[in-house]
Amino acid sequence: MSKELTQLQRDDIHLRAACEIDPDIQYEIKYGTMGATLYAYVGDPDRSKYIREQMPGTFEGLYTIVICTNSS
Repeated sequence: MSKELTQLQRDDIHLRAACEIDPDIQYEIKYGTMGATLYAYVGDPDRSKYIREQMPGTFEGLYTIVICTNSS
């Protein structure tokens, strides 16, 4: 996506991600060198591995990255 998303569009993507991927993880949209990216923050290393396997490379036109927030 080449332009900034409105707050309504961002909320819609967050809701779709929660419904289609996992409702128990936190999502954030950031803009970087590759464009808009959907970040998924997962607390458990095993769960983050599972989410990485299930999450598509792009979601609603945004790149996706899964980040494990707990390394233990």
